[in-house]
Amino acid sequence: MAGNPINVSTNDNTWRNMDIHVDPSINPSDFVSGSRTWVYSSAVEFKDGVEQQTQFFPVGVMQGYSWGENKQIEIIFELGSELPYLIPGRTTGQISLSRILIGGADLVNMLQKTSSMMGNSIQNLQSQIDSLTRVISENSGEDTRALQTQLEYLTTLLNQIQTSGSSTSLGVIRTLRDVVTPINLAFVAYNARGEAKISRMFRNCWINGRSESVGATATIVAENCSIMYQDIPDVEFSF
Repeated sequence: MAGNPINVSTNDNTWRNMDIHVDPSINPSDFVSGSRTWVYSSAVEFKDGVEQQTQFFPVGVMQGYSWGENKQIEIIFELGSELPYLIPGRTTGQISLSRILIGGADLVNMLQKTSSMMGNSIQNLQSQIDSLTRVISENSGEDTRALQTQLEYLTTLLNQIQTSGSSTSLGVIRTLRDVVTPINLAFVAYNARGEAKISRMFRNCWINGRSESVGATATIVAENCSIMYQDIPDVEFSF
């Protein structure tokens, strides 16, 4: 005799497997496609030590995006039983991006610098520098190393702009050692009607790996980045 019965809905009276889908309420135009999927990047900006909302800019010629999460699960057994305890732990995630290498900027520079070049004017940078300087001064007895690192980066960025005389010449990131500030990333997938059906923001992202590859018979050079993020906040996008 079976124990713990489970109720299963089979739609016995209406289901016709040769004529209808299992879920007939699905609208085919709601399916998303890679051709309608965008990856956006944004600079991380602070005012009075608080992260501010910034504008996201699309990253072009993207070839691939993948995202995954892992949650630690501790398995504990006990004497006298075969049934384990499953104890949940912390969750971490990683993003992988692939792109075709083109003249002008590689993927790391596109992610780190495009958002800064497009989102940071001289006036905006100076305002952030003044704000961070004030916060550090007001909290001289606290641990402000993270704010000081951000201040040093913004000061260097402003000097590069002023020295070049152009807001679009910010130097080149040659190695991941040159990356001293995080970015925000957004993944948005649209349906056939142009409506955003999936939108996900990854906050405080750090590039922790990069690679380029080309073969003797290849026409293009592929580049890849692996990225770790702090969290996925509950935010509302405006398009």
